Amino acid sequence: VGAKRLHRGFTSLYLAFCVAKTAYEIFLVAMAPGIWYILIALVQMWVTKLVFTFWRALGRTSPERCAELLDPMAVL
Repeated sequence: VGAKRLHRGFTSLYLAFCVAKTAYEIFLVAMAPGIWYILIALVQMWVTKLVFTFWRALGRTSPERCAELLDPMAVL
C-alpha cells in the first residue's frame, strides 16, 4: 500500500520490518553458519537496500509531485 500510493509512513513501517528481518537473518548466520543462511541473509540485505533507496527517494519528492505521479491523467 505504501509504495502503490507513495505513502512514506507505510513505507517507513515496511523499512523497519526489513531492517528487523535482516538483523534476524544475520543473527541466524552468526549462530548457525551455512550456505543457505548466508544466501538468504544476502538477499534480505539487498531487499532492505532497495526499500531504503525507495524510502529516501520518496522523502525527497514533494507531495505535489507524488500527487502528479499518481494521477493517470497528468501530462508530462
